[in-house]
Amino acid sequence: MGRGVLALPSRWRSPLRSLQARAARWLASASYGRKWLALGAIIGVTAGLGAVVFYEALRAAIHLFLGVIAGYTVPTPVGEGSRAASAHFTRPWAIPLMVRFSSKI
Repeated sequence: MGRGVLALPSRWRSPLRSLQARAARWLASASYGRKWLALGAIIGVTAGLGAVVFYEALRAAIHLFLGVIAGYTVPTPVGEGSRAASAHFTRPWAIPLMVRFSSKI
């Protein structure tokens, strides 16, 4: 077996092959509805986790770029603590940099 981009430790290869073989046998013997139910559940969980990771990455980027670098406090809704926004930027010279660098992401 060739080493790909994500090479697994040797102790994980045997259990993963066993799991892959069991999943392949189950998919071959399962009915049409069960196959799509299982695949739909896997896709749904993966998409949900991806959305959570994306949302948290956006929150971290807003905190880093606006809060830490530009010195601006982003306002929050009343139900989330009702933090008022900053009246001004602490470092207004950093705003054009944030716009420039965020457009490359």
